[in-house]
Amino acid sequence: MQNNPDIKEIEKDLKEISEIEVFCQSEGGKTIIQSLLKDIVSSVDNLCVNHSKLTQQEFVAISAGMKANKDLLDVLVKAKGNKEYLDNLLKEALEKSE
Repeated sequence: MQNNPDIKEIEKDLKEISEIEVFCQSEGGKTIIQSLLKDIVSSVDNLCVNHSKLTQQEFVAISAGMKANKDLLDVLVKAKGNKEYLDNLLKEALEKSE
């Protein structure tokens, strides 16, 4: 039953996402989330204000940094929903393996 590789993989993912969720609820996690939001808004503002003055390389660099911050923010703020999804997936996998 528990030797099913799919179940082990789901359990591994669930453990990781649970750790991320706990981190997000901590003061440090909340601070990082707020900092990422500020960085993204700052990047958007920079692009809006300076778009006509930026070189293509500068434009791409700002955009890439903003995308990286947004991707990290997505991981953090979606942790709770992803944990719920993995919980349900694990329950289904365990039921199927019985």
